[in-house]
Amino acid sequence: MTSIELDSGNNALPPPSPQNGVKPLSSPLRNQHQAPKKTSSLLLTVSNFLNSIVGAGIIGIPFAFRHTGLLAGIALLIIVGYLTNVSVKMIIQMGNDMNCNDYEALALKIFGSKGYKSVCIFMFLLGYGAMIAYMVVIGDVIPAILDLEEGGWGRVLR
Repeated sequence: MTSIELDSGNNALPPPSPQNGVKPLSSPLRNQHQAPKKTSSLLLTVSNFLNSIVGAGIIGIPFAFRHTGLLAGIALLIIVGYLTNVSVKMIIQMGNDMNCNDYEALALKIFGSKGYKSVCIFMFLLGYGAMIAYMVVIGDVIPAILDLEEGGWGRVLR
């Protein structure tokens, strides 16, 4: 009885031998059963990162400027941009040092299971908050575009 070897696609393949015509592991034909490693270019990564940050964050900037004023708003924007730059560089450096390719795995290695769960909860809350912000903007803009009466969707504007 021969043993069966499983590849990454869970397809049963007989062990390599000249009798059954299966090429040894070093054959390029062997790698066709494995899923290709998905990678992204630097441009796509940067655009995705900017989209996630600017997408929801841009909604709150006019509100913040209204309460802080133009000069203080610009100063705070520069400070927050600098701190974001420093923190992202620290996360990337720590990921390289710990040999982690994603944020959750890095939190798991550094903080354990409680850190992993906390990161997952905060990432969920960030996405959920962005979704609510988009819904508020849509709720404010769509009635104006469709010439509906103000507050027509149950939202009272003050």
